[in-house]
Amino acid sequence: MTGPMTRRRWLLAALGVAAVAWIIGGEWVSIHAHVPENHLIDALGGLAFLGAGLVALDRRPASRIGALMIAYAAVAYLGNWGNLQVAVVPLIGLAGQQFGGSIIAHSALSYPTGRLRTSFERAVIGVMYGVGAATAAVIALAFDPRADGCVRCAWEPAPFPSRTAVLTALLVNQRAGFGLVLAFFAAVWLRWRRSTPAERRALTPLWVGIGIVGVAYLMGAFASPDPSADSFAYLVWELQSVLQISLPLVFLWGLLSARLARSAVGDLVVELERPLRPGELRTLLARTLGDPSLELLYALQSQDRWVDADGRPGELPAGPDRGDGRRASVTVTDRAGLPLAALIHDPALDQGLVRAAAAAAGIRIENERLHADVRAQLDEVRASRQRIAEAGDRERRRVERNLCRRPSSRSPTGRPSPSTCTPTSTGGSPSRLRRSATSSCPSRSPTS
Repeated sequence: MTGPMTRRRWLLAALGVAAVAWIIGGEWVSIHAHVPENHLIDALGGLAFLGAGLVALDRRPASRIGALMIAYAAVAYLGNWGNLQVAVVPLIGLAGQQFGGSIIAHSALSYPTGRLRTSFERAVIGVMYGVGAATAAVIALAFDPRADGCVRCAWEPAPFPSRTAVLTALLVNQRAGFGLVLAFFAAVWLRWRRSTPAERRALTPLWVGIGIVGVAYLMGAFASPDPSADSFAYLVWELQSVLQISLPLVFLWGLLSARLARSAVGDLVVELERPLRPGELRTLLARTLGDPSLELLYALQSQDRWVDADGRPGELPAGPDRGDGRRASVTVTDRAGLPLAALIHDPALDQGLVRAAAAAAGIRIENERLHADVRAQLDEVRASRQRIAEAGDRERRRVERNLCRRPSSRSPTGRPSPSTCTPTSTGGSPSRLRRSATSSCPSRSPTS
C-alpha cells in the first residue's frame, strides 16, 4: 500500500494479519492431522487470494471483487480447520467449503466490478450457490462420524446421522458440477460477445485462466469425492489448487497493467512536443488509451454545438451507445468551467486514465479547438455564399417568368398576344439578368 496510513488502511492491515493467521493456522491443523496434500501449494493459493483481495479493497473500494476474494480465502480454509476435533467444527468445515467453487465463479464472472450484469449470469451463479447450500444442509442433518464408530471424532449435532447420505450429497454435488461449469462457460461466452474491444483486451488473460480452471473442474466432476481414496481424484484436486493461484495473480496483473497504461501518458506528453497535423491529436489519444474507436469533438462556445478537427458538425451520444449498437462513454474536458472538448470512448477504459490523458493534452486540445472553430466559420462563410448565389438564381428565374408572362401587344382581334422570350444564361447579377430578360420581349406599340 502506498500513501498515508488512513483509518481504513489500518483496518485493512488488521484484516490482513488476521487472515494470514487463519490461513497458516489452517495449514498447521492439516499438517498435524496428517492430511495428504501439498501444504505449500494450498497455502500459496489462499495467500494469493488474500493479497489480491486486500489490494482490490485498497485501490478499488467501489468494487466488490476484493471482498469476494477475501471471502474465498476464508471459506476455503474452513475445511482445513475442520480437521480440528472440536465439537461442531468438522461439520462447519465440511459444509462451508462447499461454497468455494461458487465464490470463484462469482469473482471471475463479475470481474472487475464484482457485479453480475445479466439475469443469465445471476441465474448461473445463483444455482451454484443453491447446490452448495443444499449439500451443506444435508451435511448439517446427517454428518456425524461418531455414529459410524469413530470414537476419536468430535461430537456433531446431526439429527439424522447417515454416512451414506453425506457421501451421496457430495457425489451429486460433484456430478452437478459438470453442468454448472458448462453453464458458466456459456455465461462467459455471452459476456465475451457483449464486450467492447477494450474490455476484451483487458479481460483476455482472466478468461484464459477461467478456461483452464474450468477444465480442471470438469475433470473433477468425474473423480471420486474423496481425494484420499483415489489417486486420480487427488491429482485433480492438486491441479485445481495450482490453477486457482493464477486467478488472483491475473487480477493483480490487471491492476499493474492499469498503472502501466497510465505511464503511457508520459509518452503522450513527449509526442505532443512536436507539431501535429489536423486530426493527429485524436490518433495519439486513441493510441495512448488503446481505443481505436475514440472520437474527439470540440465545443464552439459561441454557437453551443460540437465539431470535429475539420470543423464538421458532430453530436454527443444521447444514450449509452453511439447509435450503431456500440456502447460509449463521454468524458468532457473544460477550462474555467467552459467545455473545451469531448472524448467519446469505450466505457471499459479507466476513467482516471482518460482524464489523465486529456489533461496532458490540454493545451493541444485548446489550440486544436480554436483551429476547428476557424474551420467551422470558414465552412459557414462558404455555405452562406452558396445560399446567396442560390437565392440570386431563384430571383432571376422569378423575374424572367414575370416578364415573359405580361402582354406586349394586341392582335387585330383585340386579344393580347404573348411575347416570345429567349432563354438567357444562368450567370450574371440580378440587375443584368433583369435587363436581359426585358430586352428579350418586344415593347408595346404606341396607340394612334
